[in-house]
This record gives sequence, structure tokens and C-alpha cells, in this order.
Amino acid sequence: MKQLDLFGGPSEPDLPNLEADRALAARLPQHVLLGTSTWTFPGWRGVLYPRTVTEREIVAHGLRLYAQNPLFRTVGIDRSYYAPLSDEELARYRADLPDGFPCAMKVWSGIVSRHDPRTGAPNPTFLDPRAFETHVLGPAARSFARHTGVLLFVLSPMRAVKPAPEELAEGLDRFFEAVPRSLRCAVELRNPELLSGAYLRTLARHGVSHVLGLWERMPSIGRQLAVPAILTAPLVICRLSIRPGDRYEERKRAMAPFDRIVDVDETTRGDVVTLARRCAAERRSLMVLVNNKVEGCAPLTVRALAQRIVDGA
Repeated sequence: MKQLDLFGGPSEPDLPNLEADRALAARLPQHVLLGTSTWTFPGWRGVLYPRTVTEREIVAHGLRLYAQNPLFRTVGIDRSYYAPLSDEELARYRADLPDGFPCAMKVWSGIVSRHDPRTGAPNPTFLDPRAFETHVLGPAARSFARHTGVLLFVLSPMRAVKPAPEELAEGLDRFFEAVPRSLRCAVELRNPELLSGAYLRTLARHGVSHVLGLWERMPSIGRQLAVPAILTAPLVICRLSIRPGDRYEERKRAMAPFDRIVDVDETTRGDVVTLARRCAAERRSLMVLVNNKVEGCAPLTVRALAQRIVDGA
């Protein structure tokens, strides 16, 4: 296959399983947006990308190929966590996406880390609305407005020194009071002890989503769903990163090169189906983002979840 066919030519790319994915997408409820936490994995050749595409092409324009599969209705942008993305970088992403394709973009770590990870010193820009406006919101509004489906505030794990739940809730209250209400935002905790009534009430008051996150120390999706008032906004975000009790680096080594399902997680699959049903009953939208470390290959997990949701419906 020629590069012209892959990236912008008149012929449709030979994407693996495209017809089957189209048929499944046609049956998947419209309120459910499934996708992966990022997109630049060579192991996905023959799974989501053509076998002929090079690793360099995946890095440069894999997002364009990804967005041409109708089953994958959203995608995560992880790079924005490690450093603010410039207008030019966001414009390149925009050029590879259909108009209005919604992305879940992580907020820069300088906003969501309470302490400097290298020195342990307090971070002066933690939940600082001015720094958020300068480094995150400004570029997104100028260059990515049609694609910013939600801004993800993934609060870094707090170990040695952490706030009381009420203190965190107050900090989030001040922050979201100062940013535009029109933004779709979501907060993900990495400390289960911070999942409090005060925290959930604060998010609900500002229309901010609590992320039902599958993570090393967090409760399962099913256990979080049992918490009263856990769904705090019309858009529900579920991020499947790594199972409770697992360790990121160990899981990464075990799952690489991410080209197959290594370890089926029946519990989490069932929890996501339950969540989709609940969102349908409560007229909420659901965005699910899947990481390779959950089962071994995020696109294959997306397909399995879609089939389960369709069968359950």
C-alpha cells in the first residue's frame, strides 16, 4: 500500500477488521464513546493499523488512521501531561482528526502535582487557575477547541504528604470557581482516601466529572459505582489504566509488544457494561479510555467491550 493511500489519498486505507468494526459501531449506543489512552504503538500493526505502516508513520500520522475507524470514537492525549502542548503541536493533531472528533486531553503535571516529583518541594502552580489558563486552556482554546472533548485532571499520587479530603475539596472548589464553567473537565484520583463526600459534592456543584479510574491503589470500577453520588456530571469518564494491585512497570514488561490479549479481565469488562447501562438509564454520556496494561492490547479490549455492551443492550 502506498503512503498516499494511507495518509490522505483517494483510496480508503486497508485498516484491519474495518468492516466488522463498522458493523459493531452501528449497533453501539450513541451515548458510548470508546477509545484508547493514546495511539502510537507499533504492536497495533495488523490489529488497528495496516501491517505495512512504519513506526515513524504511526508516530507522525497514526492519529489520522485511528480516527478513520468508526468504532474508536475518542482517544486520549497523554503527552500533554508531561509538558504543555504548543499551538503548533495541537494544530498538527487537529489536522489529522475529523471535525469535532472528541479527545480526552490530560492537563499538564504542573497543574495537577501537589509536589515537585524530583525535589518533593511544594508546587506553586498546583491547581493555579492562572497557570492553567496560560499553559493549558489558552492553547487548547486557540488551536484545539473543536476537539477538546474533556480536560483530564489526573492528580498525581500523594504519598508522604497529602491533604485531608476536605482540604482537597476546598482547593478544587476554588480552582473550578475561577475557570470557565463551559469547560468539560474531569478529575481522577490516585489516592482512594481522597474519594470523599466533600470531593464529590464539589465536583457536582461545578459540573465536573469524577473519573472512574482503574488504577493500582484505587477501588475497582464496580466498587466505585457503589459509592453514592459517584456520577457527578452529564459526561461520565472511565479510564482503564491498570488493575488494582498490579504494578505499572511489571505490567508493561508482561504485556509488551501490546499486540494481543494476554490476560482477560472479566470483572472490569462486566463493570463497564454495568456502567454503560446505568448511563443509559440516567441519560448520561459515557467515555471509556483503555490502556494496554489492562489486558495486553487496548484496541482488542475496546472491541471486546463494544461487543459486551451491544450484547447487554
